[in-house]
Amino acid sequence: MAAVSAITEPRLPIQTGGCHAFAIVAFPGYSHPHHYPDSPVSLANRGDLQLNSLDKTMTTTISNTSKLNSLKKAQDATVLLRADHTLVGGLFDEYEKKPSLAKKRQLVAQICAELSVHAQVEEEIFYPAVKRALHDKELVPEATVEHATLKALIAEVEGVEPTGEMFDAKMKVLGEYVKHHVKEEQNEMFPKAKATDIDMAELGAEIAERKKALFAQRS
Repeated sequence: MAAVSAITEPRLPIQTGGCHAFAIVAFPGYSHPHHYPDSPVSLANRGDLQLNSLDKTMTTTISNTSKLNSLKKAQDATVLLRADHTLVGGLFDEYEKKPSLAKKRQLVAQICAELSVHAQVEEEIFYPAVKRALHDKELVPEATVEHATLKALIAEVEGVEPTGEMFDAKMKVLGEYVKHHVKEEQNEMFPKAKATDIDMAELGAEIAERKKALFAQRS
């Protein structure tokens, strides 16, 4: 049988008498595709791997961007504050339907808690940021004075048994005053604040965290 020559694959059949044998022939530039990175098969495999990797990277990037945009939208400071306004407005509407005494107690307690926490996070976080950004000497001071009036009205009803026409009158006045305050904030302060370079997402995250802590203190 013929001697086996050098080195590596592929094996080619050779004739030796009446039998066949295989010689290992070394072709320059050829081996298993994994050994020769420039071979057509290797290049194709490498291309598939690169495309798969690119697809995964793009999918991850799109997913992360989507999550980030969703997070920013959810934490926008003005969006959070508007949501508070909507919630409290709905609670006042429920009270106007003259529910049972037990339901009144629950509504009054929730209204007072929501308004108190909302006012506090605005005064601690949102108003100072707006005042700095706008160099404001009017909107924030006026809103702060309105908060003082709201707090006085809240003190008139919080923890008080919600019975009698005078109590209902106080709730009515409180509700109307809140509507007035909300209208000024949403029509004047919020648009001007959004036009500044305030990072509303960062501010919103700070507000959300502070609200969580304040509600925990009240519970």
